[in-house]
Amino acid sequence: MSRYHVEVDKTATYCHSSPDTLPTDAWFWAAIVVISCLGIPMVIATALELFIWLRWKTETWNLSRLQKATLRNSEEAENVEALVEDGGEQEVQGLLGHETVIITSYVDFRADNLFVYAQENFRRWTFQALISAPLSVDVFFMMSLTPAYLLTILVYAGLFHHLYDGPFFPQKPDLLDSIYCRRHGWVTYLNNLIYPKEPCMAWSWYLSNDLQFSVILAPIFISLTSWNVVAGMVFAAALIVSSILATFAIAYRNDYLPGSLSIVDSFDTIYVKPYTRWGTYTIGLVLGWILLEQYTPPKVGCSQLRK
Repeated sequence: MSRYHVEVDKTATYCHSSPDTLPTDAWFWAAIVVISCLGIPMVIATALELFIWLRWKTETWNLSRLQKATLRNSEEAENVEALVEDGGEQEVQGLLGHETVIITSYVDFRADNLFVYAQENFRRWTFQALISAPLSVDVFFMMSLTPAYLLTILVYAGLFHHLYDGPFFPQKPDLLDSIYCRRHGWVTYLNNLIYPKEPCMAWSWYLSNDLQFSVILAPIFISLTSWNVVAGMVFAAALIVSSILATFAIAYRNDYLPGSLSIVDSFDTIYVKPYTRWGTYTIGLVLGWILLEQYTPPKVGCSQLRK
């Protein structure tokens, strides 16, 4: 034994904590209640949908050749595939009538009565939700993603400790990063700027960057290019250069190693920061503008499509 040099390091160790022994606090019960309120209706709806689908599969329907051909060649073919295969005379007739109303309204709005309709309705503030919808796609994404994001934070902070056990289970749950979700999970889309050293779900940094770029940088770039193309390109060039210089300055000041060799030290100073990443985002904005303004899609004839 004298040949082996044994040392005791100063790293603190803790006894293994079983999930059964962990306390069930307010975060735990809040997660249970929210998941139950969402999960029970989902299970009921899934069972109901399965029941309806099985009922449709067992019933016999008759469709005329004209109705089948119309459905198969409509732009909504994927949505009505089940009706085409299984039938449904009344349902199909109603669907075709509904499609006719929508298409007619669309044509009237976009072509025949556009100016008359504009004079009558564009001054209504409620109508802005319709005419401005194409500019708010990113908002739709944020609105659809945020509830799932908040639910994940709640589950991560309240149930994470109770869901698994194993040889690599942290001996002391208070050392997990989920404790940061309890302290300041409210920062959500600002977690790369506020409490960056104590991130709640550190991998969500890209959500913060995407939202910040979409809310701030994209509107500025679009406004400048709409007013003056040169001004927009100067703004884009300034963003790209500033991103490169910021990354270089931070790495040089902290003496970081190249690439991912210093990822642990540079994670909260370079990796997640918006000013080190808006350069690549700006390149995407410029390329998108070029495609929008300069690119002309090739014309494809009907004969080529049939091939």
